[in-house]
This record gives sequence, C-alpha cells and structure tokens, in this order.
Amino acid sequence: MAREAYVASISNSNVTAIDIATHEVVGSPIQVGVRPRAIAITPDGSKVYTPNNNSYPGAISVVDTDTGIVKHIGGPLQFPDPVDIAITPDGSRAYVTYGPDDGAGSVLVINTATDTLIGDPIEVGTGPWGIAIAPDGSRAYVANKESGTISVIDTATNTVETTIGTIPFPYKIAMTPDGSSVYVTSFFYGTISVIDTDTNQINDIDVEPCPTDIAVTPDGSRAYVATTLFDRLSIVDTGTNTMTSTVGDWGDFSHPIDMAITPDGSRGFVTEWNSGTISVFNAKTNEVVGKQPQTPGLTFRLSLTQRAGIQARWLPSSGTVGRREP
Repeated sequence: MAREAYVASISNSNVTAIDIATHEVVGSPIQVGVRPRAIAITPDGSKVYTPNNNSYPGAISVVDTDTGIVKHIGGPLQFPDPVDIAITPDGSRAYVTYGPDDGAGSVLVINTATDTLIGDPIEVGTGPWGIAIAPDGSRAYVANKESGTISVIDTATNTVETTIGTIPFPYKIAMTPDGSSVYVTSFFYGTISVIDTDTNQINDIDVEPCPTDIAVTPDGSRAYVATTLFDRLSIVDTGTNTMTSTVGDWGDFSHPIDMAITPDGSRGFVTEWNSGTISVFNAKTNEVVGKQPQTPGLTFRLSLTQRAGIQARWLPSSGTVGRREP
C-alpha cells in the first residue's frame, strides 16, 4: 500500500495526493467544495474529508480515494465557515468546527459509515478553530480563539463536559500519544499552553514569537512548534515542558504555517506560506535535509495513519487528489 499525503487547495478547490517517499503527485486532480480549509483522512485511508470555507456545494466534501467520487454533506451555507476537522481513532466519526469569528461556534458530528450528521450541532465558544481527538476517542478538544477557551466534548454523549481557560488566542491543538497532555498554540504570543487532561490545569511554555502549528513526536518526547516571526521551529521537551532548541536558523523557513511528523518519527515536514515550499527535517538530528518546491501557499499536516495522510489548511494554491494505490 502506497503511503500518501493529502493536501487541500483553498484557491483551486481541490485536493492533492502526494507520495511521501518520492514527493510526486499521485493520480489526477479532483475538485471538492469551494475553498477547502482543512483535510482529514480516515484511518484506513478510504475517505478524505474537507470542510469548505464557502460551504458550497456543501459544507464538507467526502472523497472516495479508490474511485475519486466526491459527495457533499450539508447544503450550501447551511453550516457557515467550517474550519477544521478531526476523525476519531476508530474512524467512525468526524468532528468539524464551524462558525463566524464574532459569533457562537459549533461542532458538527458526522457518521463516516453513512456520511450523515449525528444529532444537532454542539455549541462551543466563539471563533472555534483547531480540534483534536484524544487517542482513546473519549474526548474532543476545541480551541475557541476569540473567547480564549478550550471546549472539551464528551464523545459518548456529544456534549460539552467542561470549558478550560483562559488561553490567549488559542489556535492549533496537538495531543501526546498517551492522551495525558494537550498542547495549544497562541498565535499572537510567544507561548504555547499545555493542559493536563486529568486536572485541566494550564501551564504556559515560552517559545519563539507567533507560533502557528504544533506536532508531537510519536513517542511523545518532543513537540515541534512552527513560529512565523523568526521563521524556524521551536523544540519543546514534553518531559520538562521547556523549549530546548530550534530547528533551522533565523529565516530558514519562509513563514512556516503547518507541520507534521512521520509515523515512524524519523522526519518532519514543514510548509512555508511565503515560498510555497515543503521543507523536510531529520527529527532525530533536527537538521533541515531538503526542500521540495510546491505551489505558493501550500500548507499541510501529517496525520498518523497507515496511509500517512497530510492535513492541510489555508491553501491559496493548486492541488489534486489521487486514487488509492495498491
């Protein structure tokens, strides 16, 4: 089975499948909804989901990776401004954040077997953005960037069990593989926050200014943080919750936006907003080992699945999705 990365394009409204070994596009372009803003892949690699910013022709597009057939969930403008998506570890449900920056936000729940909505939308905070699912699938954590809180959803009842705060402008979320900690970037600040999932206590960690995305290594020992002011990565030791070093010198990355670590923990991928380049670094030595030219604005995130899918956000560039390769 090929190991593919999937990347969405917000300007061309399509998705790209890339072989992560060769960095070459797999298959032919497939159009999804207008302005796909994020992407998630089911654990078995059979489906790709994209929340579409313009909600047309549907709020969420679903691509069958075998056939390339696309269908849509939710009618035009039925669920305004969908932003991010996460799929439960068993692949049975997808959770989608949506809502305007200046109004109440919600989370949709999708049955991925039938691609139908489960129940009513779950009300969360203002301006919901990033979302992450606990490794055991029991909870979903939602970053509400305008209200400065984290909504914790009990996935058994699909209700908000608690709200954690305050975190200034929470943006992206990542969890440790054992589910003990949630890491949240604060985009306009030089900090990330770590939440103890047993106590919901928050501690702040100083990193370099303007952190965007965050990725935790598969062994849970480190978190890599993309920072856009110094254009490099901060490395956080998750044992001590302190920043220990960086990847790259000042300016080595051209406005890094999203990032991911491969499932074996050997490499990291960083997308650069200004240059449209995908940089690759050795996650053992923390050295930049190469750059793969792409189209301007390409950004992505790697999901830890057998297919090694890449999840993308804010992409003013071209892209396609390929059929699944045997």
